Amino acid sequence: MTPGNTPPGGGENRTARCYGLIAISLLYLVMASIFASTSLDIDEFSFIREPYEVLGGDYTVAYLKQHRFGEAASTALKSYYFYWKYRPLFSPLIAAKDQRMFERQEHEFGYVAPDRVSKDDPQALARYNKRLIVPEPDRFYSHGAGKPLLNAVASIPQLALLKLLLPPDTTLLNYQYKYNYHPLFIVTRLVQLLAGLATVLIVYWILAREYEGWRALVGAACVAFFPAAIEYFPNLHHDSLLAPFLVLSAYFFFARHYKKAGLFFGLALATKNVAIFMLPVFAAQILATLWAMSSVSALKWESVRPELAGLLKVLAISFLVLLPFANPISYASEILTPVTHRQWDHRGENVEQFTLAGRTGSQADGAVTERPGLRFTNLLLHLETSDFFFLAIAVCLFFSRPQDPFMRMCFIFLLMSLPYGLVFGNGLNYRALQFVPFFALLAGRFAPRRLAVAFVGLLLLVDVIYCIDPITDNGLHTPVKQVRISPG
Repeated sequence: MTPGNTPPGGGENRTARCYGLIAISLLYLVMASIFASTSLDIDEFSFIREPYEVLGGDYTVAYLKQHRFGEAASTALKSYYFYWKYRPLFSPLIAAKDQRMFERQEHEFGYVAPDRVSKDDPQALARYNKRLIVPEPDRFYSHGAGKPLLNAVASIPQLALLKLLLPPDTTLLNYQYKYNYHPLFIVTRLVQLLAGLATVLIVYWILAREYEGWRALVGAACVAFFPAAIEYFPNLHHDSLLAPFLVLSAYFFFARHYKKAGLFFGLALATKNVAIFMLPVFAAQILATLWAMSSVSALKWESVRPELAGLLKVLAISFLVLLPFANPISYASEILTPVTHRQWDHRGENVEQFTLAGRTGSQADGAVTERPGLRFTNLLLHLETSDFFFLAIAVCLFFSRPQDPFMRMCFIFLLMSLPYGLVFGNGLNYRALQFVPFFALLAGRFAPRRLAVAFVGLLLLVDVIYCIDPITDNGLHTPVKQVRISPG
């Protein structure tokens, strides 16, 4: 059937699918909003202030209140440069001249380096309220994992909206230490919550464009109802924005719209550096094209020259898109951390834990130790867990059927979870968000209708269990009832 030809009842089918997509989207929004209404988890508690700090924080605001607009602009630009240069790195070493970047502001506004506050400290709220929320070069090691700045920039509007909604002389800290659940927490995660909805709609759009309409609904439902999706899309971890950008970059590369692929791949890189795992997928797609052509006729490089030129175009455009959000040298250094031993601030989190040497080193204290090479192989291929059975069967089943170029890209990206897990672990937590839409695309494309309906029903059943008391679903939150708040 050619595009534009509507079969009998086609209009009714489109209307039914439209209602189905609306129902899926609303269910996602309801369940994700339940999670978004929880108090900030331990990681989000550090992320929440970063968009403010990137623009100079309390220093810039103080200058604006004094109508010293030139100094406010200068401080905001210096702060953005500081974060642009060092934020892509994990536990970075700050150069001596950059340590003094805010020296004048520190003296003028009485900055004092704060002591660490325990989450169980009864005076925690009072201690946090006394802090200046500003760039802190000597404490930058405490900011944890390196990230480019797109997520922080994208979060600025929702934090500005939060400021408008908060009562006078009240901060989010008052709600953090008083409520386990509150609607204002949804506002702090609004962009991330909507990024999840965008991912649902993108998966639907791709499957509806390339395959049958009912498959599009299945794929959208798999994203919307996947437990990790409703739990971690409405979360300030950077993976929320990463997922939709990665899916769009893969689809447009498959469709040979290389400018669009470069744009979205650049936005993915500007969100989180693990987007680099899409590069092997692009390369595999080109190699698969070469392989298919060589089986038909003599191999001619001219036949894949457009794909190679397209890849170069994607890389060039993505670099330009990334540039405003991360220092390329710092970014490359962080990406190479798993295979290098760069210098880092030892007051911060141990960077060596993310290196391959750290992951594959000896785990035993006895005389006989497991060889690093053997441990690397077992961790990469899961040869010592039952996961290997399912992995091997999945590969065999996938390659036993006629190849679908875009589904091949989705499958290869799912396989990237193996080297990714080698460094970051294999838990289905916030780090799994980037893999969920690719799984949903494969499920929508290949699952038989009855099996797909049963699987979606199972996901919804699990979601109900997850939504009963979301703050207890992981160990990242500290419920208010466990914190003793002093009346003062």
